[in-house]
Amino acid sequence: SGFTSFYVQWRGPDFWSGPPIISAGLVWTIDLDNSTLYAFDQSGKVAFKDGLGGAANHFATPSSGHEHIFVSVSNRIVSYSLG
Repeated sequence: SGFTSFYVQWRGPDFWSGPPIISAGLVWTIDLDNSTLYAFDQSGKVAFKDGLGGAANHFATPSSGHEHIFVSVSNRIVSYSLG
């Protein structure tokens, strides 16, 4: 009959996070201050972290498709393979 209450299960690191997405069972987001891509597992543990090598675009959010994560960085797109 539905949810009756919500609670915080975990919190990620303290950084300026862009909008998150879910892909490959992970929560993906970008630290907009440090241009770093993060992936968190279901317990909130960092499963992946990588510097993007350039300034993340304002309001940047990762996207996914065809077993890749795509991120807009400066004047290019960076692709990460999930395979």
